[in-house]
Amino acid sequence: MVETRTRISSMTQNHVRADCNDRLLIRIVVWLAACGSVLAALVTLAAMGARWNSICELATHWPLQLTVSTVLACSVLLVSRRWKWAGLAGTIALVNAIQLAPLFFPQHHGAVAGPICRAISVNVHTTNQETNRFIEFARSQDADFMVVMEIDDRWREAIEELGDDYPFSIYRPRSDNFGIALLSRHVIRSERVASLDDSGVPTIIATVDFHGQPLNVVGTHPLPPIGRRRAALRDQHLARLGEVVLQLPHPTIVLGDLNVTSWSPCFRDLLKQSDLQDSRLGFGVQPTWPSNSWLLRIPIDHALVSRDLIVTERFVGPDIGSDHRPIVVEFARASR
Repeated sequence: MVETRTRISSMTQNHVRADCNDRLLIRIVVWLAACGSVLAALVTLAAMGARWNSICELATHWPLQLTVSTVLACSVLLVSRRWKWAGLAGTIALVNAIQLAPLFFPQHHGAVAGPICRAISVNVHTTNQETNRFIEFARSQDADFMVVMEIDDRWREAIEELGDDYPFSIYRPRSDNFGIALLSRHVIRSERVASLDDSGVPTIIATVDFHGQPLNVVGTHPLPPIGRRRAALRDQHLARLGEVVLQLPHPTIVLGDLNVTSWSPCFRDLLKQSDLQDSRLGFGVQPTWPSNSWLLRIPIDHALVSRDLIVTERFVGPDIGSDHRPIVVEFARASR
């Protein structure tokens, strides 16, 4: 009898202990959800000052992460009946989801005229030793042309292996991370290399003969906004890019690692000034950097097209050993 009572008492104590542990775990989860909501609110508020402060501008790049995290937090807080906290999380989720929404709605397109063109934009990362992975990817895509960034002399030598597939090319290798190249299957009618900001990094501006019709291809890679000076140079680069594109007379595509996401006021200004469109509209967020982190990945690699072009396909390529994933975009001229 005594042994039985002892067992019952022990079982009761274990049950009480387990119940306390469960309650403690629930409290911790609720606390984390509330704290996460506050942090998300602070980041969202900071993003509103992006036009006036370069640090605040960095806060604009995370609406996808903020939406997902606050939706999860709101669910936890609703289940635990923390109504006010759930309201905060839900509001922040809605604010950020509104920014994402246009990327997921299919765009109304007219009929296309002429053949489909496929282009690639890829930052191979200067120190990336796996050149064979890029070569295999490039051959598998059979693109009409591609812009390749962060090439040095070693990368140029590796890329020249594609010479039979891409007989027309422009190379500007550099020892830093801002070398750039344009490889084309089609004749390059004209070319020039310009610097769009005081840093001197090169931008390729070329006109490609695509099935008898001129097509402007701009490949560019501004400095990353690390620190006030570099942020100012990046902004100067994007502003000048808009001016240059607006002066081009033919259909145009801009490809490159722009070191900015589409939620930054700098990016919105670029689209407005150049009258270009984001090729991601209707295709989703498609983040590309950093390639080894799906949680933190943001879309800083872009393909922007003039309004006389229709984007028919867009997707992110595989890991090629770089800190960026490549993007592939297909487009055609709009019928008049």
